[in-house]
Amino acid sequence: MKSLWLPRTVLEADFLVSMPKIKTPSPVWCDTEHEEHVRRTTGARYGWPKKILHWKCIQESILDLCATIPVHFVIADGIVAMEGNGPLNGSPRPMGNIVLADDPVAADATCTRLMGLEPDRIAHIREGSRFLGNSFPALLDQAGEIPTPPLTPFQVVPEFQYLRASSPLK
Repeated sequence: MKSLWLPRTVLEADFLVSMPKIKTPSPVWCDTEHEEHVRRTTGARYGWPKKILHWKCIQESILDLCATIPVHFVIADGIVAMEGNGPLNGSPRPMGNIVLADDPVAADATCTRLMGLEPDRIAHIREGSRFLGNSFPALLDQAGEIPTPPLTPFQVVPEFQYLRASSPLK
């Protein structure tokens, strides 16, 4: 896209907090912080669910938007998450987690690991860790409980089985 409309209230905000619900990928992303940022800032202009941005390639849209309008704090709700064919046809899954972060890439990577998926296999997290934030667990300043993947990874649609983590919290 040659241009992107953004609401004035978001552009003029001094501090932006994102509150995503944790969901498995559908069709090419984990619906955590970065995808929620796209929904929050562009839905009124581009339609629901962000049709033109999905058609233009959601992974790049997520990165462009997050580089343009940084999120300062994330509160990711994983008390009851969603697995399967989300965001409209998934199933609720008790998770019992809330992820708080001042780094949206770290939030996405942590949420992804909590679902038993590998964040480096998701383009916007992998690429975002190069210039927007950090996705490496060893470099995170962890407070609170140590995040652990579920004994049974979250269900994903068949074409996304490759996202499953091969080792815990890699």
